[in-house]
Amino acid sequence: MHGSLNTRSGHVVPAVGAKSHTASSQGAGFRSTLACLALSLLVGTNDAQITIRPGSAAEAREIARPPAAEPLQTLIHPAAFDAVKLCGQVGVDTLRRYVRIDWSYAGPDGARAFFAERIDLDYWPTAAARVNDARRHEGSSFVVAGKRPESGKTVIERWEPSFTALPADGAPTIFTRTVIYEADTPGRRVVRMATPLNELAPDVTPGRVLLQFDDSGDLYTLNAADGVLNLTYSAASEPELTQRAYSRIGGGMLRSGVSAYLYTCDYHAYSEGALLFEDHDHDGWIDNVVTYSHAQVLDGTLDALEWRSKYDS
Repeated sequence: MHGSLNTRSGHVVPAVGAKSHTASSQGAGFRSTLACLALSLLVGTNDAQITIRPGSAAEAREIARPPAAEPLQTLIHPAAFDAVKLCGQVGVDTLRRYVRIDWSYAGPDGARAFFAERIDLDYWPTAAARVNDARRHEGSSFVVAGKRPESGKTVIERWEPSFTALPADGAPTIFTRTVIYEADTPGRRVVRMATPLNELAPDVTPGRVLLQFDDSGDLYTLNAADGVLNLTYSAASEPELTQRAYSRIGGGMLRSGVSAYLYTCDYHAYSEGALLFEDHDHDGWIDNVVTYSHAQVLDGTLDALEWRSKYDS
């Protein structure tokens, strides 16, 4: 078992004819046999606000750093390396402004090999989610959402990896990053959480992400191809969505055949319950919401949910 960490700068070069750019790894790495476990140690729980004061008088308002996101955000499985089960754990560090990807795959001797890459950003990352492809429940690309320190705008990028070989020293991953959304719109300020959509209906083309905005609590679907947002569930219909105690969202398929998304918090620290969003026809739209109290969470009611499959990111 072996591994290393590759760190790169945030310098990017715009692509011709599109609002996109690429970044590649630079510098030597160091070995780590615990790359897939390291993400949980990258980000602390300190959500103290810091501010940046733009130099221009026209931009005199203070820009507050968003709360630190959960370090581990999503998993990707590039189709090009299905044979060796290449898996990438995508994490973010909001305060230090970088994305980290911990790769693992089956090495020649059968043991798992590991390689970690860090990509510095010019914005605070707040969430990331896999973009499912034709495989329906897997994907090679992902989106990263964040906030610009200079303008306070919400930004969402689509990241698409390409490879010359398996990720390793001397063979860094090339990421094409395309800005698909950038705005400072009330109700859509700061993406709090994001998760892949279960788009299993045969007449639905996969490629959307379910996300929640922090200032409104509203749930939107995001088309990762063009950045189009559609409101799928309003916090006006479910006030619990405005509770910032909720910090985790994951999806899956219930035994009943319903696609579902479970919205939870740290029950040791908060007294909130849980929300279960149901998509009965697998088209990516919320059809029903089931609310669970804190007491129901503690007495094991959630454990009675029968999942056919489940993912946390």
